[in-house]
Amino acid sequence: MHTKKNYEPFEIEKKWRLYWKEKEIFKYEPISDKPLYSVDTPPPTVSGTLHMGHIFSYTHTDFQVRFFRMNGYNIYYPMGYDDNGLPSEILTEKHLKIRAENLTRTEFVEKCTKTCAEFEGIYEDLWKTMALSVDWNETYTTNDEKTRRISQRSFLELLKSGRVYFGEEPVMWCRKCGTSISQAEIEEKNFDSRFNDLIFKVDGMEDLVISTTRPELLPSCVAVFVHPEDQRYLKFIGKNAEVPVFGHKVEILSDSAVDREKGTGAVMCCTFGDRQDIEWWKGKNLPLRISIDEKGRMNKLAGKFKELDILEARKGILEEIEKDGLLKGFLNITHTVNTHERCSTPVEFLSKKQWFLKVMDIKEDLIKRADEINWYPKFMKNRYIDWVKNLSWDWCLSRQRFFGVPIPVWHCRDCGAYILPEDSDLPVDPTNSAPPQGKCPQCSGARIEPEKDVLDTWATSSMTPQINSRWKEKDERKKLLPMDLRPQAHDIIRTWTFYTIVKSHLHEDSIPWKNVVISGFVTIPSKDSQNANVKGGKKTFKAEKLSKSKHGDIASPEKLLQKYGADVIRFWAAGASPGTDLQLKNAEEIEYGKKITTKIWNAFKFVSLHIGSFDGKMPDSLETMDKFILFKLSKTIEKATESFKGYDFRAARNFIVDYFWKDFCDNYLEIVKDRLYNPNVRGEEKSMSAKWTMKETAKAILSSFAPFLPYITEEIYSMLFKDEDSPESIHNMNWGELKEFIFDEEELIAGELFFKLLSRVREYRGLKGLSQKEEIQRAKIFAAEKEMACFKRVEDDFKATCRLKVIEYRETEPRGQSSIEIG
Repeated sequence: MHTKKNYEPFEIEKKWRLYWKEKEIFKYEPISDKPLYSVDTPPPTVSGTLHMGHIFSYTHTDFQVRFFRMNGYNIYYPMGYDDNGLPSEILTEKHLKIRAENLTRTEFVEKCTKTCAEFEGIYEDLWKTMALSVDWNETYTTNDEKTRRISQRSFLELLKSGRVYFGEEPVMWCRKCGTSISQAEIEEKNFDSRFNDLIFKVDGMEDLVISTTRPELLPSCVAVFVHPEDQRYLKFIGKNAEVPVFGHKVEILSDSAVDREKGTGAVMCCTFGDRQDIEWWKGKNLPLRISIDEKGRMNKLAGKFKELDILEARKGILEEIEKDGLLKGFLNITHTVNTHERCSTPVEFLSKKQWFLKVMDIKEDLIKRADEINWYPKFMKNRYIDWVKNLSWDWCLSRQRFFGVPIPVWHCRDCGAYILPEDSDLPVDPTNSAPPQGKCPQCSGARIEPEKDVLDTWATSSMTPQINSRWKEKDERKKLLPMDLRPQAHDIIRTWTFYTIVKSHLHEDSIPWKNVVISGFVTIPSKDSQNANVKGGKKTFKAEKLSKSKHGDIASPEKLLQKYGADVIRFWAAGASPGTDLQLKNAEEIEYGKKITTKIWNAFKFVSLHIGSFDGKMPDSLETMDKFILFKLSKTIEKATESFKGYDFRAARNFIVDYFWKDFCDNYLEIVKDRLYNPNVRGEEKSMSAKWTMKETAKAILSSFAPFLPYITEEIYSMLFKDEDSPESIHNMNWGELKEFIFDEEELIAGELFFKLLSRVREYRGLKGLSQKEEIQRAKIFAAEKEMACFKRVEDDFKATCRLKVIEYRETEPRGQSSIEIG
């Protein structure tokens, strides 16, 4: 019996978390006759505390998982933590107030491991509070032993197949983080800068003016380029130009890649300022002049500007140019700069020895793989395809960091061979272990050097399907592949989606998953004046992605959970379909979820008053309005089911809420009150019909809400519906299950007309300022003959619901509009 006056979420939530754990309600069964549904859960980066954006997207996955579980699937729903790489290093340094360079690599890795474990525990507590129905026995980290072994196994297989190679190439470099980065880690940002018009002296000719924002690259200038059809500069081609300040001469060459409309139409090629410089350097066999080191300081090639950082050198070189009279003019601009997404530092290009994975030759294959996957929403597929089409580089796999999966290679300094471990020895760290046999297998040389770099964290994260399936381990679970669902945010399509498809294509010759569901962001109105729109004298602010560091408490899930409880927050998170952002402007959006849980609690309290002693036996016949409310529910469940199958949980939620609030609470519970309270007048059979229907409908409504509101639905289920023959948990019930009925046309006509006329009576009372309980003496109903005959089946219920004493009928044309006239 449901007797509690108010719903108290915090006490109830704790109780059910313990119950679900004890009963292993969400346990994956490796051996099962049920159809399998597997999820490639995003392992959150261990880089700090979680915010409402995480709650938003991870809860979306749980809605779907709970739906499929309640539809008879054996669910594989793991949790991982991405705890190797730069973000976890930065977290450790901040958390412990240390610097990596002040410790040995082993000491720092140990501190990173402990810090990550601490934060992973915090994450897990939050996920459990949010009722993610994860099987917590299926948990991994990207730095645990099994994962490191699988990641290194992947690297070695690709190296042996010739797909991975080692060589000195220009790479994108972050001077702040001290590591190479991949194209996928680039984020474009706008910076204020200055376009400087510099004078290059040309032998025996007039001066050549070149515009640049980076005069600090002048010592790296190796050529000047003009367009071969630019009439202004044809006479300069083949001549030599003197580089300002530094005095060395470079040849003036032509290439159609030059943008004649940018700057003066003449450009300098430096090694390296951008990708075009690299293409010219390679294609024209130009010399290599590197003047910036790994820390973003000028080297000896910069002469007296040696040891200055980039910005200091830029200022000093410009002063020297102006002093020499070689600055013709300048223009202040704002332009787009490639930065490292982790720290927003502008990227440099350095020539470094690195490990690469060839991807440029399989771009077409990777695009075709997209057609084998279902994308939700569909347009996200185009983002992936556009990314692949615009790839310019092979994947740089190596990183010059500490906390990551070691690259499992030793180098022979005598013959240059790579020495590789046996699979049985994985995982290995070459920096603290000896190679097999202790010498080079090719030349028997003993001068062995360990590889010190670690793998790009995406090289491991891209293996999550293989990590879940325990790829080539003794307990491999091949049936998990391809997985059913990859949920993720749209900002990592270019990284996690792309790299995972690459690895599955190369290792499995298959797609990694059947369905990709892309979530949007939680946003908040920006207060930055640069993000403002002014219309009609009013200033409105564009939305920006939620950030805990920037937006404070409103981004904190803990504070909102303490105030509202998990079900309310989950209901809020269901307010956006895949690919759609959800604004968190204030508490109003969340308060709506609180109203829903309160409504559910109170409605089921009413239900419990009337079904507590009911034996549950189905009557021989049901009243028309009872069958009609069941028909409406069956159609609601059909629509919600289709929405869930199409991964549109928002639409599913809204269908269920609309039926529950309007049809069940506002209409049906009012309709049956007279039969429930007055069985002696209306008849015991009609009262039993109402009780059975109310119980059947309420149970189906409760189960349909369960994927969204797991706590309150479990509590009510345990009080009203659970017995020795029923499932241990509502989450093991069949979703939205109803007995099958045959609904005849006349019953449906009667029900639709009943609801229509009931709405008109309520409008009349509102307009007249009458209480809904005030009795109405007389009303006339205008309807076609068939409608009228059908409606008479429900006349008694209509009179009782509307507190109407007498109904008169007036026949209209067969296609005339039915209506009611009161008084």
